[in-house]
Amino acid sequence: MNNSPTRRLRSAPSSPPVAPDLGRRRHFIRPPPAPPPAPAPAPAPAPAPAPAPAPAPAPAPAPAPAPAPAPAPAPAPAPAPAPAPAPASPGAFIPCQHPCKQGELSVWTNHAPPAMMTPP
Repeated sequence: MNNSPTRRLRSAPSSPPVAPDLGRRRHFIRPPPAPPPAPAPAPAPAPAPAPAPAPAPAPAPAPAPAPAPAPAPAPAPAPAPAPAPAPASPGAFIPCQHPCKQGELSVWTNHAPPAMMTPP
């Protein structure tokens, strides 16, 4: 009973808690809140608006754009990738197709093979 949480809370010291020294983990601590920005000085009253200048003459119409060249023909579509091998029955050992583990045995149980396991 001496180590119960209730017992520890009752016997807590009256001094304020001190943050533990976290050493290298200090960069995970949220930084202290930024001080509030100083209030901006009141803006000076704006002077009376100047009279609007006379409108500029309309610019000359732009020449018609040259016709665009015909677009290049679209490249031929890439050949479709080879179909994935038929999924093995659950629990069957099949050679792993992942490039870094070529030839090792892997087992797929209750899920479909992940996309990364198909041949590149």
